[in-house]
Amino acid sequence: MSAGRSLVPARESATRRFLDNESGGSMVEFAIAASLFFVPILFALFEFGFAFWSKNAATAEAREAARYAIVRGSTSSNVATIDSVRNFVKARSNLQTSGPDSIRVYASWPTDNSPGSIVYVSIAQPVPRRGFFIPAHTDSVSSKMVILF
Repeated sequence: MSAGRSLVPARESATRRFLDNESGGSMVEFAIAASLFFVPILFALFEFGFAFWSKNAATAEAREAARYAIVRGSTSSNVATIDSVRNFVKARSNLQTSGPDSIRVYASWPTDNSPGSIVYVSIAQPVPRRGFFIPAHTDSVSSKMVILF
């Protein structure tokens, strides 16, 4: 080792080289910029997924209510009425069934509720705004079936 050289400047230069190194900087910049793009897409996926679940649940409730009504025609021992169909849906529904934003259930028999007649069941469900993409609206679904009994 020479008398004029010291190990301290070599250590400082290694630290300085490490701090001055910019490799990987573009990867960090991409991660920050990509998060500005992908985070809203993630929120949109959740919002649209909830909207589709909500519409599908309301459709399933209308279908089940129509099934309830078709097996309780005028020849049945337990005849379906508008109130009984409404109570059936509200008793088994996963949707909001009380309060100002609760589901509304409508049932109608155009002629009568005898076998061979048609029953219509409609459900209107207010959907509040849950994010930035889908505004508050009302989902309306219906089901139509022929009375069996």
